[in-house]
Amino acid sequence: MNIKELLKSELHYKILKFFKENPSSLETIKGITSWIGENKHKVKEAVDEIEKHNFLIKHESDDVTGYGLTYDEKLIKKLDKYLKK
Repeated sequence: MNIKELLKSELHYKILKFFKENPSSLETIKGITSWIGENKHKVKEAVDEIEKHNFLIKHESDDVTGYGLTYDEKLIKKLDKYLKK
């Protein structure tokens, strides 16, 4: 699945838009859920899928997992291109 296909999903779009608007944000699934107002289990599935495509980076510690926007400039440019449409 490419970025264009990912963004066809409203949930994927909301998640990626949140991180693009808050590029230094590091959020848990619970945090993402509260920011975008969606179901926690659906958010987790979507975040996992987005992470597999390297648009989000998983940050893990012993007791918490957070996610942040990729640092890859090529991926960020792709994201910019499709979020503006």
